Amino acid sequence: MQNTSVGDREITLALYKEKPTSVWSSVCVRFLCCAAVNSNSQLDLLSSDNYFSTAKMNRATKSGLAAETHAKVNAKYDEGQAEQVLEWIKEVLKEDINTSGDADNFYEILKDGQVLCRLINTLKPGSVKKIQTSSMAFKCMENINGFVTGAKACGVSDTEVFQTVDLWERQNLNSVVICLQALGRKGSNFGQPSIGPKEASKNVREFSEDQLRASEGIINLQYGSNKGASQTGMSFGTTRHM
Repeated sequence: MQNTSVGDREITLALYKEKPTSVWSSVCVRFLCCAAVNSNSQLDLLSSDNYFSTAKMNRATKSGLAAETHAKVNAKYDEGQAEQVLEWIKEVLKEDINTSGDADNFYEILKDGQVLCRLINTLKPGSVKKIQTSSMAFKCMENINGFVTGAKACGVSDTEVFQTVDLWERQNLNSVVICLQALGRKGSNFGQPSIGPKEASKNVREFSEDQLRASEGIINLQYGSNKGASQTGMSFGTTRHM
């Protein structure tokens, strides 16, 4: 087998990250990462599994307006609300998890998506067909995406769900809290405890045909009449002197 240089391996890894769906790239990455040898002809122990288990999107460090905006987003995170959400998850799953509202703990508990998948399957069994237990990046993101899809199926609106990167890349933990709060309010609909205020129910009113026709004889004030009163004879200010 011909030895492959470290430079070749790095180039192939870059190709894989650019086109992760390419079968050719996937095969090359697994082959080169396992067979690559450094300049001292020693086996490089870096494998594709280890690489992708720790790899995250490489984003440029935010600066200027972007850094200021991100700081404002992070400032919205409320440890008290995060703790309430984790307490609810603990009660529903009946698992011993750390319920501290600290942002680091909140992220560590939920980042791989496994707890979220177990939560949504408890509320609505079968929402996530298979929970990925691998620590590889795309497996964790698959779990998170499965939870988001399940949350929508449970009635959480599109405006209350979060994007996968909000959790996995820690871009907006507050949006994760908002989504879990919205899901928690619906807990009683699935035979589980709820959190937050009780959601309002529909109060549909039915009107008969006679009631609807009765409204046609009422003169709307926007038509310019108020029981016969008008502004005739009224003047404001003085006349214009030429």
